[in-house]
Amino acid sequence: MENRVCEEIRSLVEEYRDRCLRFLQPDYTPCTAEEALRTLDLIERYGDRAAFERAEALKQWLLPNSKPESLLRRWCRLRPPFRHRKRRRSVRV
Repeated sequence: MENRVCEEIRSLVEEYRDRCLRFLQPDYTPCTAEEALRTLDLIERYGDRAAFERAEALKQWLLPNSKPESLLRRWCRLRPPFRHRKRRRSVRV
């Protein structure tokens, strides 16, 4: 990881440690890109909108060749599929 990106991730982790990362060790800082991605996912999940946007921007630096996934597509992937109920046709006599 680049130094600038590492510093941004560290500052984001420190800023949201109390709100989003309470269950991690108090001195935890991500060292590898994989750990940083997992930590950014936690901040996105448990943080506010500003945290989500900052974490998403940092993810783009860590994964420069990937397309950003739309929020709708992510939401659809996480929720169970909607099933249409078949309507019973009423028979008129």
